[in-house]
Amino acid sequence: MVITAVSCAKEVVDTKENNNLPIDFSTLLTRGSTIFGAQDVAALGGFRVWGYAHLNNWVLASTKEPLFSSTLVTSPNNGVTWSYGTPVNWPEGQKVSFFACAPAGVSTITANGVDVPKIDFTIDPNVVNQIDLLVAREMFDLVGPNPVNVVFDHALSRIRFSALKYPDFDGKVVITSIKLTNLYFKGATLFCPPAWNVDNSSVTDYTVSVSSGTLENLPLTTSEQYISSSTGTLFLMPQTLIRASGTPQMIVTFTVGDQEMSFTCPLSLPDEWVTGKPYTYQLLIDGETVRVIVIDTDVWLTDWEHERVMQTVVLGINQNKNTGALYAAVRSFNTLIGNGDHNDCSLFTIYAANNLTHSLTIDMSDPGVIVNNFDAGTTLVFDFETILGSWGSGVSVTVDNYLSGWSLGAGSSASLSGKGKIILIKN
Repeated sequence: MVITAVSCAKEVVDTKENNNLPIDFSTLLTRGSTIFGAQDVAALGGFRVWGYAHLNNWVLASTKEPLFSSTLVTSPNNGVTWSYGTPVNWPEGQKVSFFACAPAGVSTITANGVDVPKIDFTIDPNVVNQIDLLVAREMFDLVGPNPVNVVFDHALSRIRFSALKYPDFDGKVVITSIKLTNLYFKGATLFCPPAWNVDNSSVTDYTVSVSSGTLENLPLTTSEQYISSSTGTLFLMPQTLIRASGTPQMIVTFTVGDQEMSFTCPLSLPDEWVTGKPYTYQLLIDGETVRVIVIDTDVWLTDWEHERVMQTVVLGINQNKNTGALYAAVRSFNTLIGNGDHNDCSLFTIYAANNLTHSLTIDMSDPGVIVNNFDAGTTLVFDFETILGSWGSGVSVTVDNYLSGWSLGAGSSASLSGKGKIILIKN
C-alpha cells in the first residue's frame, strides 16, 4: 500500500500486520513544480528525512522514538528507487510520523523528537547559489507496509524577469541589471505546511546582471522574452512588500543605443510574496520609460495560467503627467494583449502609489488610452487604496466616458472622493 500525505491534517491509517518489513520511500512533487519528477530530486542530492515511532496519534503520544534523524535518502538510479544506510523496519504495533526536506544540503533544522521539526533558513546572497527549497507534507501516524510516498511542496517564492519594448519604439534596448533592495532574507518555519516567521530586523539587496551571467544579454524585441538566465532565478523569502518604512525598491539599469539609463520604482506589487508561489516581473520599455508589470501566478510550472496582471503608477504633483501615466498604464495592458501575452487573464489592476494631491479625470474615450484588445468580461481596476499614501483635501478621481465599451463593476462607483477602487467590466 502506498501512503501519500495530501494535507497537513492528522492522518490515521488502519493498523495492519507489517511483519517488520523495512521502511522504503518514493517521491512525488506537487503539480506546477519546476522539478518534473523524482529524477530531479535525485539530482539535488536526494532528501533528508526524520521519522518517529509512537503508540498513539502524534498529538497524543507521550513518547516518540526516533527512527530517522536527518537521514540522507538518495537514489542510485535516477529516482527509480531510493535507499538510505542501514534499513529500518516498521515497528510492531506502533505508528510512524515522517518529515522530509530537499535538497539534502539544507542545514539548521531543529528536531527534538517531541515537536514538528523546524527549519531556520537564510537566503544565499549570491543568486547563483540560491536553492529551490522543498518541504514535504507531513506524514502523520503511518503504518506499513511500504513505500512511504514523500510529497514535496515549494517553500520559497520564485522571482523571474521578462522584457519587451513598445512596438512603436525603434531604439536598441538591452537590460544590463536589475536590483531588488530592502528585502528580508531570514526566517523560520515548521514543516506543516511552510508558514514563515520572517526575521524583519535586517534586510539585504539582490542583483541579477548580464555581467554575472544571471541576465541574458538580449536586445529587446516587441515580443516578450525571458531575460532571467538559467542561473538567474531568484528563490526568496516570502514576505510583505508594503511596509510603513523601508519599502523595497526595484532598480533597472538598461541601455538605449549607447546611452545608459536607470529606472527606480517601489517593489510594492503584489503586496506580498506568498510561500510556494512564482512571480514574473515583466519590464515594458519605451525609451526612458519602464513599466513594471507583475504576473502573479498560481502555478509554478506554467507562468501564464491563472494569472493576475498588475502595475504601479507613481503619482507626482503634475496633474497632466499623472493623467497621462494612468492612460499609458491602460495602453500598456492593451499592447501586451495585442502581442498575444496574457490573453487568458481576466483581471488587470493599476495601483496608484505616492500621494494624491489633486483631482484626476480618466477619460476612457481619450486617444491616449486604447482598450480595443481587451476581451469581453475582462475586469480593469483602478486601485486608489492599497498602496496610495495620503488623499488630498477636496480631491476626487473620476472615470469618464467609459459606457461605450465598459460597465461599472458590482458595487463600484465611477467617482471617488476618498481612498477606494473604480472597477470596470469590458462589455
